Order: sequence, then C-alpha cells, then structure tokens
Amino acid sequence: MRVLVVYCHPVPESYCAAIRDMAIEVLTRRGWDVRLLDLYAEKFNPVMSCEERRSYNERAPEDPELRPHFEHLQWAEAILFIYPTWWYGLPAMLKGWFDRVWATDIAFKLPRGRGRI
Repeated sequence: MRVLVVYCHPVPESYCAAIRDMAIEVLTRRGWDVRLLDLYAEKFNPVMSCEERRSYNERAPEDPELRPHFEHLQWAEAILFIYPTWWYGLPAMLKGWFDRVWATDIAFKLPRGRGRI
C-alpha cells in the first residue's frame, strides 16, 4: 500500500508531530510505502492566484511548484491527514493545499458543456 502522509503544523515539536512520527513508524513497520508531505516545512504557498482561480474550472493549475503535489496524489493509494483543529476547522495552510492541489483534471473532472457547476 502506498500512503501519503499530509502533515500540517507549524511547530516541529508539537503533539501532532508525535502522532505523525508514530503513524509513519507503524505504517513502515507494516511494510507500506510511505511518503511524508510536510506543508509548513516545505513552505507551501496556500494562496490561490487570480489567474489560478479564473481557470480553476477549465484546467489544472500551471504553477510548476504544484507539480510535485500532483505527483504525490497520483502515486498515493491512501492519504493520512495529520493536523490540529483550530477554531473548529483545519489550518488555513491545509485548506489552501486542498484548494490549489485538489484541482480540476488532477483530483476530479468537470463535465464539459451543459450541466457544469
């Protein structure tokens, strides 16, 4: 099984980091192939540009910095998200990752013509 661990916490020694480390250890011990995507460590830019938003329903984003993220999604058979709950929701960094990476022609397809969103 290929598992992508998406980790999102700004503090390296956080409780979430301990959960991340334990999860990776257990998955690896089971013989699963694990990749870690640490959004804060890599300084992921969660801000969608004007052009990205305008073309969101038409095609995948063209920002070359997103390509490795697209490849991670295509590689993964399972995804494990590890993040804190802030103000009853996920961190803005993770929300921006969903908005920018789980995009048209990457995570889903929109029908052409009539019946579109």
